[in-house]
Amino acid sequence: MMNETGVKLTDIIEEFKLEVLHAGTDMEECVVTTESVNRPGLSLSGFFEHFDDNRLQLIGRQETAYLTTLSGTERRERFAALFAHPIPAFIIARNGEPFPECLEMARQCDRTVLRTQESTSSLLSTLVVYLKDFLTPRITRHGVLVEVYGEGCLLMGESGVGKSETAVELLKRGHRLIADDAVEIRRSGTSRLVGNSPAIIRHYMELRGIGVIDVMRLFGMSAVRDEKYIDLVINLEQWDSTKAYDRLGIDRQFTELLGVNIPSITVPVRPGRNLAVIVEVAAMNNRDKRMGFNAAEELTERMSGIMTKVDRPYRTGIDVGGTNLAAGVVDGEGNILARASTPTAANRTPEEICADIVRVAKEAAERSGVPLDQIEGVGMGVPGAISSAEGVIYHSPNIPFDHTPVRTLFRQAWDIPVYLGNDASCAALAEHFVGAAKGCGSAVIVTLGTGIGGGIILGGRLFVGANEAGAEIGHMAVEATDGWQCGCGRKGCWEAYGSATGLKRITCEEMEAEPDSLMWELTGGDSGHVSGRTSFEAAARGDAAGKRAVDRYLRYLAVGIANLINILQPEIICLGGGISNEKDENFLLPLRKLVEGERFTHEGPQTRIVKAKLGNDAGIIGAALLE
Repeated sequence: MMNETGVKLTDIIEEFKLEVLHAGTDMEECVVTTESVNRPGLSLSGFFEHFDDNRLQLIGRQETAYLTTLSGTERRERFAALFAHPIPAFIIARNGEPFPECLEMARQCDRTVLRTQESTSSLLSTLVVYLKDFLTPRITRHGVLVEVYGEGCLLMGESGVGKSETAVELLKRGHRLIADDAVEIRRSGTSRLVGNSPAIIRHYMELRGIGVIDVMRLFGMSAVRDEKYIDLVINLEQWDSTKAYDRLGIDRQFTELLGVNIPSITVPVRPGRNLAVIVEVAAMNNRDKRMGFNAAEELTERMSGIMTKVDRPYRTGIDVGGTNLAAGVVDGEGNILARASTPTAANRTPEEICADIVRVAKEAAERSGVPLDQIEGVGMGVPGAISSAEGVIYHSPNIPFDHTPVRTLFRQAWDIPVYLGNDASCAALAEHFVGAAKGCGSAVIVTLGTGIGGGIILGGRLFVGANEAGAEIGHMAVEATDGWQCGCGRKGCWEAYGSATGLKRITCEEMEAEPDSLMWELTGGDSGHVSGRTSFEAAARGDAAGKRAVDRYLRYLAVGIANLINILQPEIICLGGGISNEKDENFLLPLRKLVEGERFTHEGPQTRIVKAKLGNDAGIIGAALLE
């Protein structure tokens, strides 16, 4: 049942060490029933509209300064008007000296006057919190409240169902007891509930056949705590063979307590079921859901995806690059069955290049043994700006596409559905479907090449932006002033520093600064022969200039990755491209350490930074996944 609560005035006096200047005859019995505390400035000026008699009255310097401007007669009138109301008490802050008229009217009207050394604002804030805590709505429920992996789990059910026995097993497994048998519950704020044990039975537990035990004495201080937010209600009930119990958890259930809906589950009890382990799993799963992960929804989506792939077993993916045109037939599980490729020869017309794209696509199909009529569609991954809806490539670096209707040109030779996508986005799709990011609801794939390509997966889907130009992560600024010129025309872009091109520039700068560097030997004395491996190889052999170049490069790379983590908080970041092939101890491990120092820290799962798995296959597989 609901407890009607109030705080005795004498308890407030004792808690806040208030000095009693005058005690009203009702001080011992007076109960404060509202959490609000009033500053009676307006009331002392004679305005009493909407005045609440139930509030404590607190004055400080401002009210005192105002009262000082009044004559003794006026002060007597103002205090008489205020004390005519049945207020619980009148409090003077900052150890202020009470006006004689105040004490005179307090005695005449039989009101309590108190004094504190605290400042007005300090006492006001702490007093409101204190009153709110005591006066908040409360109920008592039969059950057991335990903390399991940081989650407050309220075990409820009929007497004898095994609540306390389950709690004992949880204590043995290192979890903590808050309350057994009777759980006092109060609302904290608008959406949280706090549970605790009645003081008289705190840390005690009743076990049938054993009796009452002192949990703190038997299991130690670490096995108990005084209160805990309630995060999950677990209803234990005897197994009913005629009842259908939830086996997926797609439809969430809630238990309403004090107007707050708490996630709840029902666990059937029968011999052989380890309830403690089930409660542990339930707690971890509830925490997972609160952090945005839902295994049931993920499984449903995965099954839907598998059924979709079964309906469309074969597709052709084409990776359109400035050097080569590569095609492959891909099955529903992301396997490349056969490939074909040809040089791009970019000095030709768009029509001639499109003819070669059709040719390598059909050649890959022929090599796979899959009839053309069993190939559901063709996807093309293209560097540059595209419109998937129109099937047009607006422009592409190193390839003479300029508002080229590639879909129309392709279908003139092979009438089949054609899908377009950015090449970096295709790599992201592939890594998410069968690569390093498989099973992750959110991921960023970073390709470190001549520039920096990026693909973003959010909510299990590819993010492309409103104009399909999203995820141009290489063009976020990492140097705000006097940055290096980027190929896009801006200065300070991440691509100018974190790409292979940026690494080469950093390497050349360190070589020029150190004439005796091993890097001169590795490049035959010609900085024009610097590659992405030069500085890493020199650093691995102990060259100081090479180490400085690698450190500078990794620092810029870490800044960009930390930016992505801070903005998106993805589950995983996958790094691809030639640079990522360096040994982990030279590249990935120091990079992770640098990112750790740059990213915004928080509790909970952290973003993993790994190497991409699929290499050059990512473009073909991802293109085949386009829709």
